[in-house]
Amino acid sequence: MNELELFKQSINIVLVAQDFGYIVDTKKTTKQTIILKQNDTIIVSKKNGYYIYFNPDDPQDKGTIIDFIQKRTNQNLGQIRKTLRQYLNNPTPTIIQPIQTSNANNNKDFDKIWNQLNNKHNNINILNNATIRGISKETLESTQNLVFVNNNFYFPIFSEIGVCGIYKTCNKLKEKRFLKGSQKGVWVDKKLNTNIDKIVITESPIDSLSAIELQKQKHRNINNTLHIATLGRMGNVAKETLLTIFNYLQQQKIELFIATDNDGAGDDIANEITELAKKVDLNNIKRVKFADFKDVNDYLLNGQ
Repeated sequence: MNELELFKQSINIVLVAQDFGYIVDTKKTTKQTIILKQNDTIIVSKKNGYYIYFNPDDPQDKGTIIDFIQKRTNQNLGQIRKTLRQYLNNPTPTIIQPIQTSNANNNKDFDKIWNQLNNKHNNINILNNATIRGISKETLESTQNLVFVNNNFYFPIFSEIGVCGIYKTCNKLKEKRFLKGSQKGVWVDKKLNTNIDKIVITESPIDSLSAIELQKQKHRNINNTLHIATLGRMGNVAKETLLTIFNYLQQQKIELFIATDNDGAGDDIANEITELAKKVDLNNIKRVKFADFKDVNDYLLNGQ
Protein backbone atom coordinates (compact mmCIF):
# COMPACT_ATOMS: atom_id res chain seq x y z
CA MET A 1 0.00 0.00 0.00
CA ASN A 2 1.44 3.40 -0.93
CA GLU A 3 1.61 6.21 1.59
CA LEU A 4 -1.38 8.22 0.33
CA GLU A 5 -3.60 5.14 0.45
CA LEU A 6 -2.38 4.48 3.99
CA PHE A 7 -3.35 8.02 5.03
CA LYS A 8 -6.84 7.69 3.52
CA GLN A 9 -7.55 4.36 5.22
CA SER A 10 -5.79 4.81 8.57
CA ILE A 11 -6.30 8.42 9.64
CA ASN A 12 -9.67 9.29 11.12
CA ILE A 13 -10.82 12.62 9.67
CA VAL A 14 -12.71 13.30 12.91
CA LEU A 15 -9.46 13.47 14.91
CA VAL A 16 -7.77 15.74 12.37
CA ALA A 17 -10.86 17.98 12.12
CA GLN A 18 -10.80 18.44 15.90
CA ASP A 19 -7.22 19.68 15.60
CA PHE A 20 -8.60 22.22 13.11
CA GLY A 21 -11.05 23.45 15.74
CA TYR A 22 -14.15 21.47 14.72
CA ILE A 23 -16.48 20.24 17.46
CA VAL A 24 -18.67 17.15 17.20
CA ASP A 25 -22.44 17.77 17.22
CA THR A 26 -23.49 14.83 19.40
CA LYS A 27 -27.20 15.52 18.94
CA LYS A 28 -27.03 14.88 15.19
CA THR A 29 -24.23 12.32 15.16
CA THR A 30 -25.09 8.65 14.55
CA LYS A 31 -23.08 5.42 14.56
CA GLN A 32 -22.60 5.76 10.81
CA THR A 33 -21.89 9.49 10.44
CA ILE A 34 -20.18 12.13 12.58
CA ILE A 35 -21.34 15.74 12.27
CA LEU A 36 -18.70 18.36 13.08
CA LYS A 37 -19.15 22.11 13.19
CA GLN A 38 -16.96 25.16 13.24
CA ASN A 39 -17.71 28.07 10.89
CA ASP A 40 -19.05 25.41 8.54
CA THR A 41 -20.35 21.85 8.86
CA ILE A 42 -18.75 18.61 7.68
CA ILE A 43 -20.13 15.08 7.77
CA VAL A 44 -17.65 12.22 8.22
CA SER A 45 -18.20 8.52 7.58
CA LYS A 46 -16.27 5.43 6.57
CA LYS A 47 -17.00 3.73 3.25
CA ASN A 48 -15.20 0.82 1.60
CA GLY A 49 -12.32 1.16 4.05
CA TYR A 50 -11.82 4.91 3.51
CA TYR A 51 -12.57 7.81 5.85
CA ILE A 52 -14.48 10.36 3.78
CA TYR A 53 -16.25 13.66 4.42
CA PHE A 54 -18.42 16.24 2.70
CA ASN A 55 -19.62 19.77 3.38
CA PRO A 56 -23.38 20.01 2.70
CA ASP A 57 -23.04 23.74 1.96
CA ASP A 58 -20.13 23.44 -0.48
CA PRO A 59 -20.25 20.74 -3.20
CA GLN A 60 -16.50 21.23 -3.85
CA ASP A 61 -15.55 20.51 -0.24
CA LYS A 62 -15.52 16.71 -0.02
CA GLY A 63 -13.34 13.64 -0.33
CA THR A 64 -10.63 11.98 1.77
CA ILE A 65 -8.26 13.28 4.42
CA ILE A 66 -6.01 14.61 1.63
CA ASP A 67 -8.85 16.76 0.27
CA PHE A 68 -9.75 17.96 3.77
CA ILE A 69 -6.21 19.26 4.39
CA GLN A 70 -5.83 20.76 0.90
CA LYS A 71 -9.09 22.67 1.23
CA ARG A 72 -8.09 24.24 4.57
CA THR A 73 -4.39 25.00 4.13
CA ASN A 74 -1.97 26.29 1.54
CA GLN A 75 0.10 23.14 1.78
CA ASN A 76 1.37 21.29 -1.27
CA LEU A 77 1.22 17.50 -1.43
CA GLY A 78 4.68 17.10 0.07
CA GLN A 79 3.76 19.28 3.05
CA ILE A 80 0.48 17.39 3.48
CA ARG A 81 2.40 14.10 3.60
CA LYS A 82 4.63 15.53 6.34
CA THR A 83 1.60 16.73 8.33
CA LEU A 84 -0.26 13.43 8.09
CA ARG A 85 2.72 11.27 9.02
CA GLN A 86 2.37 12.64 12.56
CA TYR A 87 -1.12 11.13 12.79
CA LEU A 88 0.10 7.67 11.78
CA ASN A 89 2.01 7.51 15.08
CA ASN A 90 -1.19 8.00 17.08
CA PRO A 91 -3.83 5.28 17.46
CA THR A 92 -7.13 5.98 15.72
CA PRO A 93 -10.38 4.06 16.19
CA THR A 94 -11.26 1.48 13.55
CA ILE A 95 -14.93 2.36 14.01
CA ILE A 96 -15.97 5.99 14.23
CA GLN A 97 -17.41 6.68 17.67
CA PRO A 98 -19.34 9.80 18.68
CA ILE A 99 -17.37 12.19 20.87
CA GLN A 100 -19.36 14.07 23.47
CA THR A 101 -18.86 17.83 23.41
CA SER A 102 -19.52 20.46 26.01
CA ASN A 103 -21.47 23.69 26.14
CA ALA A 104 -20.90 26.91 28.07
CA ASN A 105 -22.49 25.46 31.22
CA ASN A 106 -19.84 22.75 31.38
CA ASN A 107 -17.17 25.28 32.35
CA LYS A 108 -18.29 24.94 35.97
CA ASP A 109 -17.86 21.17 35.75
CA PHE A 110 -14.31 21.46 34.46
CA ASP A 111 -13.45 24.07 37.09
CA LYS A 112 -14.53 21.47 39.66
CA ILE A 113 -12.54 18.68 37.96
CA TRP A 114 -9.45 20.88 37.81
CA ASN A 115 -9.74 21.75 41.52
CA GLN A 116 -10.06 18.06 42.36
CA LEU A 117 -6.94 17.25 40.32
CA ASN A 118 -5.05 20.05 42.07
CA ASN A 119 -5.93 18.54 45.43
CA LYS A 120 -4.60 15.14 44.32
CA HIS A 121 -1.37 16.50 42.78
CA ASN A 122 1.54 14.07 43.33
CA ASN A 123 5.19 14.97 43.59
CA ILE A 124 6.75 14.57 40.14
CA ASN A 125 9.99 13.42 41.79
CA ILE A 126 8.47 9.96 42.16
CA LEU A 127 9.37 9.49 38.49
CA ASN A 128 12.82 8.03 37.85
CA ASN A 129 13.74 10.09 34.79
CA ALA A 130 16.11 13.01 35.27
CA THR A 131 14.22 14.74 32.47
CA ILE A 132 11.11 13.89 30.47
CA ARG A 133 11.44 14.67 26.77
CA GLY A 134 14.26 17.00 27.75
CA ILE A 135 12.11 18.88 30.29
CA SER A 136 13.41 18.95 33.86
CA LYS A 137 11.34 17.92 36.85
CA GLU A 138 11.92 21.40 38.26
CA THR A 139 10.18 22.96 35.25
CA LEU A 140 7.31 20.49 35.44
CA GLU A 141 6.86 20.88 39.19
CA SER A 142 7.00 24.71 39.13
CA THR A 143 4.52 25.25 36.28
CA GLN A 144 1.28 26.65 37.71
CA ASN A 145 -1.27 25.15 35.31
CA LEU A 146 -0.04 21.57 35.33
CA VAL A 147 -0.65 18.71 37.75
CA PHE A 148 0.66 15.15 38.00
CA VAL A 149 -1.88 12.61 39.26
CA ASN A 150 -1.67 8.79 39.15
CA ASN A 151 1.17 8.75 36.59
CA ASN A 152 -0.52 11.21 34.21
CA PHE A 153 -0.02 14.91 33.53
CA TYR A 154 -3.10 17.14 33.27
CA PHE A 155 -3.32 20.61 31.72
CA PRO A 156 -6.40 22.87 32.09
CA ILE A 157 -7.87 24.24 28.85
CA PHE A 158 -9.15 27.80 29.12
CA SER A 159 -11.95 29.70 27.40
CA GLU A 160 -12.87 33.33 28.10
CA ILE A 161 -14.95 32.30 31.12
CA GLY A 162 -12.72 29.73 32.79
CA VAL A 163 -11.61 26.12 32.52
CA CYS A 164 -13.47 24.51 29.62
CA GLY A 165 -11.63 21.22 29.37
CA ILE A 166 -8.67 19.09 30.41
CA TYR A 167 -5.74 17.92 28.27
CA LYS A 168 -4.07 14.73 29.49
CA THR A 169 -0.81 12.95 28.70
CA CYS A 170 0.98 9.95 30.21
CA ASN A 171 4.09 10.24 32.38
CA LYS A 172 6.31 10.39 29.30
CA LEU A 173 4.36 13.38 27.92
CA LYS A 174 3.05 11.40 24.95
CA GLU A 175 -0.34 10.18 23.70
CA LYS A 176 -2.37 13.36 24.10
CA ARG A 177 -6.03 13.02 25.06
CA PHE A 178 -8.83 15.44 25.83
CA LEU A 179 -11.16 14.46 28.66
CA LYS A 180 -14.70 13.80 27.48
CA GLY A 181 -16.67 17.00 27.05
CA SER A 182 -13.63 19.26 26.65
CA GLN A 183 -13.83 22.33 24.47
CA LYS A 184 -10.74 23.35 22.55
CA GLY A 185 -9.57 26.63 24.01
CA VAL A 186 -5.93 27.39 24.91
CA TRP A 187 -3.49 26.39 27.65
CA VAL A 188 -1.56 29.06 29.57
CA ASP A 189 1.24 28.30 32.00
CA LYS A 190 0.32 30.91 34.64
CA LYS A 191 -2.29 33.44 35.72
CA LEU A 192 -2.44 36.72 33.83
CA ASN A 193 -0.79 39.63 35.60
CA THR A 194 0.27 43.16 34.74
CA ASN A 195 3.99 42.31 34.99
CA ILE A 196 3.90 40.18 31.84
CA ASP A 197 5.88 41.75 28.99
CA LYS A 198 6.47 38.72 26.74
CA ILE A 199 4.18 36.09 25.24
CA VAL A 200 5.47 32.86 23.68
CA ILE A 201 2.91 30.86 21.70
CA THR A 202 3.39 27.24 20.63
CA GLU A 203 0.98 24.56 19.41
CA SER A 204 1.25 22.11 22.32
CA PRO A 205 1.83 22.37 26.09
CA ILE A 206 4.87 20.11 25.62
CA ASP A 207 6.41 22.70 23.30
CA SER A 208 5.55 25.48 25.77
CA LEU A 209 7.30 23.55 28.55
CA SER A 210 10.24 23.01 26.20
CA ALA A 211 10.43 26.77 25.58
CA ILE A 212 10.44 27.36 29.36
CA GLU A 213 13.23 24.80 29.74
CA LEU A 214 15.33 26.49 27.04
CA GLN A 215 14.86 29.89 28.67
CA LYS A 216 15.90 28.48 32.05
CA GLN A 217 19.00 26.88 30.55
CA LYS A 218 19.97 30.31 29.20
CA HIS A 219 19.29 31.84 32.65
CA ARG A 220 16.51 34.06 31.36
CA ASN A 221 13.77 35.37 33.64
CA ILE A 222 10.50 33.58 32.81
CA ASN A 223 8.40 35.20 35.51
CA ASN A 224 7.34 37.98 33.13
CA THR A 225 6.70 35.62 30.20
CA LEU A 226 3.31 34.08 29.49
CA HIS A 227 3.48 30.77 27.61
CA ILE A 228 0.41 29.79 25.59
CA ALA A 229 -0.39 26.61 23.64
CA THR A 230 -3.10 26.66 20.97
CA LEU A 231 -3.55 22.85 21.12
CA GLY A 232 -3.16 22.63 17.36
CA ARG A 233 -5.48 24.41 14.98
CA MET A 234 -7.60 27.08 16.62
CA GLY A 235 -11.38 27.07 16.60
CA ASN A 236 -13.57 30.00 17.59
CA VAL A 237 -13.22 29.36 21.34
CA ALA A 238 -9.42 29.45 21.14
CA LYS A 239 -9.37 32.56 18.94
CA GLU A 240 -11.76 34.46 21.19
CA THR A 241 -9.76 33.47 24.27
CA LEU A 242 -6.47 34.52 22.67
CA LEU A 243 -8.00 37.85 21.66
CA THR A 244 -9.18 38.38 25.26
CA ILE A 245 -5.63 37.73 26.54
CA PHE A 246 -4.17 40.15 23.99
CA ASN A 247 -6.72 42.79 25.00
CA TYR A 248 -5.88 42.34 28.67
CA LEU A 249 -2.14 42.79 28.05
CA GLN A 250 -2.44 45.37 25.30
CA GLN A 251 -1.52 48.31 27.54
CA GLN A 252 1.91 46.84 28.29
CA LYS A 253 4.69 46.91 25.72
CA ILE A 254 4.32 43.25 24.86
CA GLU A 255 6.76 41.24 22.75
CA LEU A 256 4.97 38.39 21.01
CA PHE A 257 7.00 35.34 19.94
CA ILE A 258 5.17 32.82 17.74
CA ALA A 259 6.91 29.43 17.93
CA THR A 260 4.39 27.18 16.18
CA ASP A 261 5.59 24.11 14.29
CA ASN A 262 8.04 24.44 11.43
CA ASP A 263 5.62 23.27 8.72
CA GLY A 264 2.74 24.53 6.58
CA ALA A 265 0.15 24.05 9.32
CA GLY A 266 2.38 25.87 11.81
CA ASP A 267 2.74 28.77 9.39
CA ASP A 268 -1.04 28.94 8.96
CA ILE A 269 -1.56 29.07 12.73
CA ALA A 270 1.16 31.73 13.03
CA ASN A 271 -0.63 33.86 10.44
CA GLU A 272 -3.93 33.54 12.33
CA ILE A 273 -2.25 34.55 15.59
CA THR A 274 -0.64 37.55 13.88
CA GLU A 275 -4.00 38.72 12.53
CA LEU A 276 -5.55 38.47 16.01
CA ALA A 277 -2.66 40.39 17.60
CA LYS A 278 -2.90 43.20 15.08
CA LYS A 279 -6.59 43.64 15.85
CA VAL A 280 -5.55 45.05 19.24
CA ASP A 281 -2.44 46.82 17.91
CA LEU A 282 0.13 44.34 19.19
CA ASN A 283 2.78 44.83 16.53
CA ASN A 284 6.05 43.70 18.15
CA ILE A 285 5.68 40.20 16.69
CA LYS A 286 8.45 37.70 15.90
CA ARG A 287 8.03 34.35 14.15
CA VAL A 288 10.45 31.89 15.76
CA LYS A 289 11.71 28.82 13.90
CA PHE A 290 14.32 26.30 14.99
CA ALA A 291 16.36 25.64 11.84
CA ASP A 292 15.35 22.26 10.38
CA PHE A 293 13.71 21.00 13.57
CA LYS A 294 9.98 20.32 13.63
CA ASP A 295 9.10 22.12 16.85
CA VAL A 296 10.49 23.47 20.12
CA ASN A 297 10.68 20.06 21.79
CA ASP A 298 12.51 18.57 18.81
CA TYR A 299 15.04 21.40 19.08
CA LEU A 300 15.39 20.92 22.84
CA LEU A 301 16.14 17.21 22.36
CA ASN A 302 18.34 17.37 19.27
CA GLY A 303 19.34 20.89 18.35
CA GLN A 304 21.60 22.12 21.10
